[in-house]
Amino acid sequence: MVLALGGANLDVLAHAESLRPRESNPGRVHLRPGGAARNVAENLSRLGARVHLVCAAGQDLLWERVLAPTRDAGVVVHPVPVGGQPDSYVALAEDGERAWAVSDMRACEALRPEHLIEALRACGPVDAVVADANLTEPVLAALVQVLAPRCLLTVSPAKAPRLRGRLQGTWLLACAAPEAAVLSGLEIRSPQEALRAGDRLRGAGCERVVVTLGAQGLVWCGQEEVFVPSPQVTVADATGAGDAVAACAVFALLAGYPDEEAAQLCAWAGALTVQVEGATNPKLSFEVLCELAGVAFRG
Repeated sequence: MVLALGGANLDVLAHAESLRPRESNPGRVHLRPGGAARNVAENLSRLGARVHLVCAAGQDLLWERVLAPTRDAGVVVHPVPVGGQPDSYVALAEDGERAWAVSDMRACEALRPEHLIEALRACGPVDAVVADANLTEPVLAALVQVLAPRCLLTVSPAKAPRLRGRLQGTWLLACAAPEAAVLSGLEIRSPQEALRAGDRLRGAGCERVVVTLGAQGLVWCGQEEVFVPSPQVTVADATGAGDAVAACAVFALLAGYPDEEAAQLCAWAGALTVQVEGATNPKLSFEVLCELAGVAFRG
């Protein structure tokens, strides 16, 4: 069983063929569930894991648009009432690529260490804990009390620094290139530079690091160092691709897959996600990933 802790918010995604500043741009607007920890939890459930999610709860109908789909995906949700509106993420995309985004995660930042402790008592033994950088320092510090392997999600370059003092003993660090650059202090413009950053982060105490590089692919730094180019697919919406990669990495590691196969599976998890609008793909399954990656399925 996996315990996820962190962001669960409403994604407001606006798509336009072209964006002109200071004008009303014709396009489409979608409301979808999102949040790094929530996205990973949903993806893990679809892959076949038992998942519990601890997150801040909103108090209006918008929160139901986050809660209901998450539960429908099989995630056991432990909503913590913190008052106020639910967290939200607003993104403007042009031709499928995110141009601007703003996140308001004040509700998540109201979570406290005791909420983690209470969830652990309610869940019982866990195989892994997934936590994102939407959490505050006290909650991140409390994670060291959890004996299960921990996966950390960097979320964004602005929030990644919250994890600087928490890398030692990290089982898996999942990040995009800009966040890996912040934490490693290295520029990342190529897979080779991402591998060097991954090595430095492993030197800081991470057992393994996965760095996503958008259209270039991803690198996996563990017992083996692997670069996997992005599968060639049509991108509808890049939101949530990194969260799918993180979820697949957690699932593959718990299932005992070696680094090379795990990396291939992760690349396809990201590729499946970008083909649909929204942060997750309802058709995601581990059997499908194994078929696409040419990896033996261990059902």
